Amino acid sequence: MIKITKETDYAVLLMVEIAKQQNEEAKPLNAAVLAERSRVPQNMVSKTLKSLAQANLLCSVRGAYGGYLLNNDANSITMQAIVEALEGPIALTECIDEEHSCCAADKEGCNISPYWHQINQAICSALSSISLEVLMQQSSVPSSAPLVQQLDISVPINLSQRQN
Repeated sequence: MIKITKETDYAVLLMVEIAKQQNEEAKPLNAAVLAERSRVPQNMVSKTLKSLAQANLLCSVRGAYGGYLLNNDANSITMQAIVEALEGPIALTECIDEEHSCCAADKEGCNISPYWHQINQAICSALSSISLEVLMQQSSVPSSAPLVQQLDISVPINLSQRQN
């Protein structure tokens, strides 16, 4: 099963909360307030916020009224950036990961690798097409339709042709 971690799921929730706050007033949110609003344990909130700040998605404001703010506007932060901040580069198989090589490709060539690259690219395209701004707007509107249907995301995967 391909699955993101709980921390990444929480990161999206926290980023939406911070974006909503900044949309109303540019006031930093601290971990305690974010934990209360998102119902995520405060220790996990603190850990996740640090990871997002290290990835330059958030900036930390010190002081009595400190907390976290978005480093960029919500429209320029994508789901892909958030996922990669917590999970690292998106690579469904080792042959897609630049640090590893495919053992089959080392021998006589891998006939499957191009398809994995296409599938990986489709996932990256889908994630990069969803901005924090869109998530923030959609989280305010109750809907029974999945976000993918609401956004009408379609990324074609052509498995009949091999890409080089």
